[in-house]
Amino acid sequence: TVLLLMIACANVANLLLSDAAVRRREIAVREVLGATRPRVVRQLLAESVLLALAGGFVGIIVAQAALTIVRAMMPAGLAGVARAQLDLRVLAFAAVLAIATSVLFGLWPAIGATRGDASAAIKAGGGHGATAGLGKVRRALVVVEVALTVMLLIAAGLMLRSFQRDVGDELSAEHS
Repeated sequence: TVLLLMIACANVANLLLSDAAVRRREIAVREVLGATRPRVVRQLLAESVLLALAGGFVGIIVAQAALTIVRAMMPAGLAGVARAQLDLRVLAFAAVLAIATSVLFGLWPAIGATRGDASAAIKAGGGHGATAGLGKVRRALVVVEVALTVMLLIAAGLMLRSFQRDVGDELSAEHS
């Protein structure tokens, strides 16, 4: 679960960095018109938190649908042993974690987007001049995402193999 969260955080951070690069001119115009840097950072941070809350809500819906499928596929021998359900404590922890990671990974691009000379960003037109150094960071995030994904796939494969072996052992013990 932690690996999946790290992959999602790296992905969202990469998307927010790209968005900050595209929106640099808009942010510069706001600054020129009198918006303070903390106000712009708060706005970008609020957008990040709303994105995380929407993602968390969709995640709960997907988890509930997945639990329905898991219950239908569960072997008869395990039906009485393990009951698959959503735990409210886990959901609360996930909500707190979603908000914390959205603040952490939303603050970095927000501060980066408000850094630099506003007039230079407006003159640049496309807005990519002020955030050109972020390309290395974005590439590094993609490398981290791929590495974490490979680790997650390996861990999931090992877990499935272990689960198959345990279920097979239980079923063979029942038939003996």
